[in-house]
Amino acid sequence: YMGTDLASVEAGSGDLVYDVILDTNTLDVTLEYNKTYYWRIETINNAWVGSPFEGVMFTFSTGNPYAHDFIPSDGAKGVPIGMIMEWTEGTDASNHDMYIGSVEADVIAASRSNHPASLIYWETDRGTPNMVLPGGSLTPNTTYYWKVDETGPADTPLYFGETIAFTTSVTFGDTDPCLIVHIMMDET
Repeated sequence: YMGTDLASVEAGSGDLVYDVILDTNTLDVTLEYNKTYYWRIETINNAWVGSPFEGVMFTFSTGNPYAHDFIPSDGAKGVPIGMIMEWTEGTDASNHDMYIGSVEADVIAASRSNHPASLIYWETDRGTPNMVLPGGSLTPNTTYYWKVDETGPADTPLYFGETIAFTTSVTFGDTDPCLIVHIMMDET
């Protein structure tokens, strides 16, 4: 028995249940991305006392093909202008194309072959899911939009990323997190 609902697999019912005799110990199924699956094997032999014999429950999860877990996250406020942009790369991605800009429609429509000069565009190979923005790339107290498109072999687009919004901070400590301000007050 196999499925995405633990109770159904435990009960031997559900949306993705296989009741077959396997001679090869393999089962050819199509799985969905970003799902947790449960499976168990029940041995049935009517000649044996106590049959059927319920097998141990196993679980596994399939990967997420889209870039996800963005830092800064959607709706983040007070983001330092010199921060490192980070994400978790998609399962099948060979490369990542990242776009940042202050016009949401430009970021949504951007692609490797078509992105306005006003956008920050950056591409990187698998295993490098982050980017340090060059100094002066972002303006304080501004809302920015960003997305990461995942590409495959020969740079073919696989999964177009969701657009994430964040707002940069207005503090002067953005340029140097070690900056200390000392204020002297006159007693009079």
